[in-house]
Amino acid sequence: YASEVTWKILMNGEILADGGAPVTAESFATPGSSTEVVLAQPGPYQLTVASNLAYEVVAFMDVDGNGLSHPLEPSGFHSEEPVLVPGNLSGIDLELVENTAPTVDSIAINPSTGVTNSTRLTCVVSASDADGGAPSISYSWANITQATSFTSTSDILTLTSSTANPNDVIRCTATASDTDGGSTSDSAEVSVDNTAPTITASVSPSTGVTTSTRLTCTGTAADADGETPTVNYEWFIGSTSVGTSNILTLTSTLASPGDTVVCKATATDGYGGSASRVQRKGATTRRSLLAR
Repeated sequence: YASEVTWKILMNGEILADGGAPVTAESFATPGSSTEVVLAQPGPYQLTVASNLAYEVVAFMDVDGNGLSHPLEPSGFHSEEPVLVPGNLSGIDLELVENTAPTVDSIAINPSTGVTNSTRLTCVVSASDADGGAPSISYSWANITQATSFTSTSDILTLTSSTANPNDVIRCTATASDTDGGSTSDSAEVSVDNTAPTITASVSPSTGVTTSTRLTCTGTAADADGETPTVNYEWFIGSTSVGTSNILTLTSTLASPGDTVVCKATATDGYGGSASRVQRKGATTRRSLLAR
C-alpha cells in the first residue's frame, strides 16, 4: 500500500485510510493467537474480534515487502500494553510515523593542508536528527591511494611513514545513527604532502690541501617520509664546475694555490623534493689551496 497514506486503526475493528476501497472482514477469535492482515489498498477495513479479550494492535508499512517490520519503515501501535475490548470500542486512533534518518551536516579533516605522513588528523563532524535527539557518530579511516583501512575508529588518526606516503589521499568517513536504526554517512579527504630531505656535507682531508690532493666529499641525507634520498655531487673552483663525482683529484692545471674548492651535495627524494648544501647557505665545505 502507498507510503503516503496515513492509517488509523480503531479498536472497534475499523482501519481507516485516505481514499476508498472495498470492506474486508477478518476474524480474530482465538485467545493468545496472532493474526496478520495485509491491507492491499487504501480505504476502510473492518476487523471482527471476540469481546472480553485483550488485544494489542500494531501496524507497519511493509516498504521492502519482506513481511517484517523494520525500524526505517513507518509503524505504530495503539498501546505498549494489550487493551481489553469489552464490546464495540471506537475513537482510538493509530497513526503510522516514518523514522527520519539523521543527517551529517558538515564534515572536515583538520588540518586540511600541510599534511605529512607524521601528522595527527582530526575528523570534525556535525550531525542532526529531524526527529529530535543527538545522533551517535562512528568513524572510519582509509588510505584511498593504497586501498587500505586504518584501525582507528575514533575521530583522531596519526599518520606514520608505514601507513602513508607522499601524494596519498586519506579519507575520514563519519556515520550518524539514531536509535531507530536510521543512519547517514559522509566523508572528507586530505592529501599527504611530500617532505623534502635534509643533507649535511663534509670534505676530507680538512688540512694540508695542495694542487695534487685527492678530495672526498661525503653527503649524509635523511628524509622524514622514510625514503632513502639519492645524493649527487658537484665541485666548483670559483664559478667553474670541475667534477660531478664525490671524489675530485686536483691537478696544477685544474687549480692554483689560493683557489677555493667548493663541494655541492644535493639530496633528492622519489617525489621531487630536494635539498643542497652550498656556500650561499653557509653550509658548504670550502678548502683553500696551499702552495705546493
